Amino acid sequence: MAPAPHEVHPQLREAWARAPKLPYHKLQRLPLMRRAAAAMAKPTSVDGVAVETAHFEGIELRVYRPAGDPARAGLLWMHGGGLLLGSPQQDELRCSAWAADLGIVVASVRYRLAPEHPCPAAIDDCLTGWRWLASLGLERMAVGGVSAGGGLAAVLCQRLRGGALPQPDGQLLCWPMLDDRTAADASIDPTSHVVWNNRSNAAAWGAYLDCPPGAASVPEYAAAARGEDLTGLPPAWIGVGSLDLFAAESRSYAARLHQAGGVVKLDEVLGAFHDFETLAPDAEVSAACRDRQRGFLRRVLRSP
Repeated sequence: MAPAPHEVHPQLREAWARAPKLPYHKLQRLPLMRRAAAAMAKPTSVDGVAVETAHFEGIELRVYRPAGDPARAGLLWMHGGGLLLGSPQQDELRCSAWAADLGIVVASVRYRLAPEHPCPAAIDDCLTGWRWLASLGLERMAVGGVSAGGGLAAVLCQRLRGGALPQPDGQLLCWPMLDDRTAADASIDPTSHVVWNNRSNAAAWGAYLDCPPGAASVPEYAAAARGEDLTGLPPAWIGVGSLDLFAAESRSYAARLHQAGGVVKLDEVLGAFHDFETLAPDAEVSAACRDRQRGFLRRVLRSP
């Protein structure tokens, strides 16, 4: 069943009505959907920001640098796309704006996609991206991502914990894809979540895990919510809409981070759906959400 129109935030109802209904669950159509996504992800220039491509240890990063003095802080960003499609270019405006407004270097990882490259390919690429960012000798660094990229950012924090590489100073998780077990819950299937429903979720997780979602055992560092120990992780901002398929798993992950002694802000937007900020960029509720994201990054990336 679909949410009644009165449940949707008034500023988002038009975007909700015209939200795309792509057949992500039909993996045979992935080449076509990838071409369509690439065509829509056109480069966007922002004054005062230089954009370049970096290659490092077999991966590619799209790098955004602010004009003026060299940046002293940085953000490693992971794009969305259900682990099946997407590219750094789709977040060009977002990453450029952060570079300009916060005076930071932003690097967006072009990670490998499923099903051609199942877990741990994507998270391995994100780890390599973190090594590149760390090689710049910055004073403060954070990770972030949207949807599938938010899930990868959360997993990357777990994988980095206690290791030899610098630890992130914060994690910005925008409507993150955290738990494959959501896809295995058939009771959710009848709900018509716009943009990303549980049928798409099951296909994506199955392709990435290379096993059924919700299985008793999945690869290590595959899904952030599968992590048993959440102690010692960096401060987190978790944003999600109340009508998003990922709302429940976002609430649960935020609660577990808090219980483990972490600093976490759960920012749940009433009446919002998955990726509402992209589909309704001019809405006041979207702008306010972007302001809160920027505020979090400013706090965690400022000099001690």
